[in-house]
Amino acid sequence: MQYTVADIRKAFDPATFRRGLGYFEEGRVLRLESADNGHILSGSVRGEVRQPYSTQVQLREDARRFSSRCTCSVRSQCKHAVALLLAALERPPKEALGADISAWVDDLFELHQDEKPAKRGTEREPGGLSFHCTLPSHPEPHLAVSVQRMGHGGKPMSLNARWQRGHIQNAEIRGLFNRLRGFADESPYTARLHDAGSGALLEDLVKSGHCHWENSRRALRQGEPREAEAQWQLHEDGSQSLTLSIGPGIKVLPLEPPCYLDTRKHVAGPITTDLSPAILPLLNRAPRIAPHQVEEFIELLDQRGLSGVPRPALPRARDVSVSTPQARLELMHIDDLVERGDGFVPDIYVARLQACYQGFGFNPGEGEDVVLRKNGNQLLRIRRDLKAERDLLAELTEFHDVALPNGHSNQQRILTPYDGPSAWADFLDHRMARLEQQNWQIEQRDSFDLALIEPEQWQLQTRSRDNDWFELSAGFKVDGENHNLLDLLVKLLREADDPSEVLPADGKPLIVDLGGGRMLRLPHERIARVLNTLVELFREHPLNRAGSLKLHKLDLARLEHWSEDWSWTPPDDLRAFARSLSEAPPQAEIPANFTGELRGYQQAGLAWMQNLDRHGFSGLLADDMGLGKTVQTLAHIAALQTREPRGTCLIVAPTSVIGNWRAEARRFTPDLKVLLWHGKERHGDGLRDADLVITSYGTLLRDEKTLEHMRWRLIVLDEAQAIKNPRAKIAGCVKRVKAQQRLCLSGTPMENHLGELWSLFDFLAPGFLGDARSFKQLYRTPIEKHADEKRSAQLSRRVQAFLLRRRKEEVATELPPKSDILRTVTLGDEQAELYETIRLSMEQRIRDAVHQQGLERSQIVILDALLKLRQICCDPRLVKLEQAIQACESAKLQALMDMLGDLIPQGRRVLVFSQFTEMLALIEDELNQRKLPYLKLTGSTRNRQELVDAFQQGTTPLFLISLKAGGTGLNLTAADTVIHYDPWWNPAVENQASDRAHRIGQDKPVFVYKLICENTVEERIQLMQERKRALSQQIFQAEDNALGEDDLEWLLQPVQDARQ
Repeated sequence: MQYTVADIRKAFDPATFRRGLGYFEEGRVLRLESADNGHILSGSVRGEVRQPYSTQVQLREDARRFSSRCTCSVRSQCKHAVALLLAALERPPKEALGADISAWVDDLFELHQDEKPAKRGTEREPGGLSFHCTLPSHPEPHLAVSVQRMGHGGKPMSLNARWQRGHIQNAEIRGLFNRLRGFADESPYTARLHDAGSGALLEDLVKSGHCHWENSRRALRQGEPREAEAQWQLHEDGSQSLTLSIGPGIKVLPLEPPCYLDTRKHVAGPITTDLSPAILPLLNRAPRIAPHQVEEFIELLDQRGLSGVPRPALPRARDVSVSTPQARLELMHIDDLVERGDGFVPDIYVARLQACYQGFGFNPGEGEDVVLRKNGNQLLRIRRDLKAERDLLAELTEFHDVALPNGHSNQQRILTPYDGPSAWADFLDHRMARLEQQNWQIEQRDSFDLALIEPEQWQLQTRSRDNDWFELSAGFKVDGENHNLLDLLVKLLREADDPSEVLPADGKPLIVDLGGGRMLRLPHERIARVLNTLVELFREHPLNRAGSLKLHKLDLARLEHWSEDWSWTPPDDLRAFARSLSEAPPQAEIPANFTGELRGYQQAGLAWMQNLDRHGFSGLLADDMGLGKTVQTLAHIAALQTREPRGTCLIVAPTSVIGNWRAEARRFTPDLKVLLWHGKERHGDGLRDADLVITSYGTLLRDEKTLEHMRWRLIVLDEAQAIKNPRAKIAGCVKRVKAQQRLCLSGTPMENHLGELWSLFDFLAPGFLGDARSFKQLYRTPIEKHADEKRSAQLSRRVQAFLLRRRKEEVATELPPKSDILRTVTLGDEQAELYETIRLSMEQRIRDAVHQQGLERSQIVILDALLKLRQICCDPRLVKLEQAIQACESAKLQALMDMLGDLIPQGRRVLVFSQFTEMLALIEDELNQRKLPYLKLTGSTRNRQELVDAFQQGTTPLFLISLKAGGTGLNLTAADTVIHYDPWWNPAVENQASDRAHRIGQDKPVFVYKLICENTVEERIQLMQERKRALSQQIFQAEDNALGEDDLEWLLQPVQDARQ
């Protein structure tokens, strides 16, 4: 850095500059060094006292400002800094030796001027304590002394202990103990001897006859003084340090004054030397002098007149011819706290990588490219290839650095695989051989005791418990020792971020750490079958204290497919139970008291229900709409009545279809006593005499106390999605009904989310899918939020034995085709302007609500906005706004009238569905004006069956139906055309309505029209249906889609964005 005298004068006050100039001119600057490319100046300046001041000046970037520190009383910006800056202008400073070296020489100089004798110790006499000495590996050399009570197992005693009278009877020994307290370390059990008086204390400890070296039982003896010679010790890196040397096997203890220890003869005593006694304590902290510092160090000693201090030898090095590094990997175990990631691990297996030149190892790619190393009494100059060393390190890409704890060498790079025991197993199995083929040296230390072991025998045990539960335990043997496999795997599942990914995805074995260096290798395929089961079950049914898993009998089907490789001898009842779940049910005969005929797939459905009942199971019949779930169920009831005539069955159905159930029961099971438990004329007299009781969900809720006291042979829930909300009163009500078997019938067992499926199974088999919370964590969130195909497949496999679903295109191939036609409608100018006005006002209202309350609390506002937009698409008169009523045109209503004007003259018979009953009323008005005949069914209709019969048998060509009231449970095969006036969020609901016509018994092609207003929210609804159709296809291969939070904001986007 460049600066001038004027810059110095400007930076300091005039008096300080004047005095500093005088110091400079008097030659008081004794030492001057630079560092950091000249940005830092440091040196010694002689003042008015004997000890020179240590001064440092830092030059700022603009070279016009200075900041300084000094050991004088001023502390900064002093005259000593001025003298140092002026001296640096006159003679360029040399490269700094280092603050530790300079400070040490300063101490030598001071002691050379003023020597002070050390204090001596006192006498000794035996007592009840023993003193044990060690030389710990520590940056600050010292002798550690611990105190142990004799006759008590050598247990260390605290130096902070308060001894009662009589505990240490000998006053001299008690005095030694108290003196050790003055040298107490951070640990209360250890004293650190290195300061003044420490040598005398050791001498008194030895004289007591109770001082020992390390753990030796032999006490140290007082020895004669031994002469020591000050020598410069040559270290491995070529540096030198001044030490005292006596002879082989004799340690020089870092005390004041220094003492020696002969470990072979167990003798300790004082040291004599030619060096000044005042200088001896400084040898304990003598710095190392690097080869390039030796000449300047000697010059500094000469400059200070320290002629009594031996000089280090000038380095002479020989060049090493080897220029290519040899890779050496040392495998070892470190039993200490090791920093790893964000924390510490207590012990770890590591690989230490060294780049070696003629036997000398280096941290690869770090340090200088030219280094000196000691070889005997000779120095070698090694020219390293740092790039080649970094290439060696790059080959260990799956390894990562770890920091070494105190006491371990930091000269070599220590590596460890972060992936745990599996990475070590892969390394030992594959990587190590490849490295050896590339001429790497692999050395295994004695501490490296990792071993790969294989299970010897696989064992599976099951025990029947009370009711429908059993206990499962699985294990294996290693070296004759039994191990609990479930304990091991459940621990891995709980520790994993994603339990489904515990098993390696590449087909490699699963490696489990058994401790003690043993790594268990578990075969991938066998463990995969176990894990697929456990990953679903362990959260629902944790292991008991015996390490067994409590499972429902319904889970036995999943054990049967992986138990073949195991030694498994289950009880006969459990094995038969498991086979009944996994094998196809035996063919069922149609009961004699059933008067109808069953198609092949319907007879298979009967066999399925019969097999479930035979083994005490319940089930969900989820056939497509129109495949005859009613007739299959009646055949099953007839079979039950044949075997058990006294049993009474209960059917619970929506009010709209209980009449159809009674009619179908009279048709197919005329011998059964059927009781319709509904309406005002119901009483308990006929309940026990009936073979079949039919009631509605509402009636069951009202008459729960009457019906729940019955012990039903069978309870059937038709349109079972009625209990999809587990918190609804009707869901709790039906779950309290006692029945020997339970069946659910539903073409759409899931209309919104998987939680609805859970609710159905909570009725069929409580506990089979766990509680709602664990089911959401295990299935709903991964499948619905993250489209987890593995978890979806697991859920499908789990319920497959208790769920039967057939699609029409698979089994009813004789059905005529069904054509879906999308008919777009363009709004007129007035209606389009009204739509956009409402949309803009609602969009601002929604944004304000979301901003103030958040999205979740704004659901009502959002749904109200969407409702109004949909109503405007249907007919502006549905919106209770004056401006909407004035804009009375409806493009969609006109399009419907035009379609009916074409279809009805062609002889087509038409069903028109709308979710808005008010819209049906507006359509009704138009039909009356045009004198077109029609029938109408809504939730308030009482004579439902009469209207259905009239449409099926009569000549009325048009049937207006409310989607909620008539979308399920009706048989309208007389129709050949279905028109959905307005779209619904869930396509499954629309499909149900369409299948009122497209079902068994239909002999004509069916055309399904959907009326969609262009560039409106209806188009967005249609796009949303397509985006969300996949969810239930993964589980049931049908469309079950929810309107969730993610959809609400998307529905308000411009149509062009929504299509993306």
